[in-house]
Amino acid sequence: MAMTIAEQLYEEGYAEGYADGYAQGYAEGFIQGREPGREEGREGAREKAREVGRIAALRVVLVSRFGSQALDVTCDARLRAATVDVIDRYLQRVVVADSVAAVFED
Repeated sequence: MAMTIAEQLYEEGYAEGYADGYAQGYAEGFIQGREPGREEGREGAREKAREVGRIAALRVVLVSRFGSQALDVTCDARLRAATVDVIDRYLQRVVVADSVAAVFED
């Protein structure tokens, strides 16, 4: 069935309007979603930096209290595998511990 000129113009206008609206909505959504994503990434990086700083501080204290032999392979592996909560617990223990083993005991 043949379309009238009015119907053709309507269809062209509809298609063009739909495409423009879609493109504009996509662009706005992209921009709105990008900033929260960046902030999430920044917060993740800050959290990782705090974790690395805690581990570095613990290493310094371990070496200061127990000498460089305190950082053996086992100790290093435990530090790398530890969660933030575990690192905090080690930091509290290292102050009163009489040996490296006492710091890492479960």
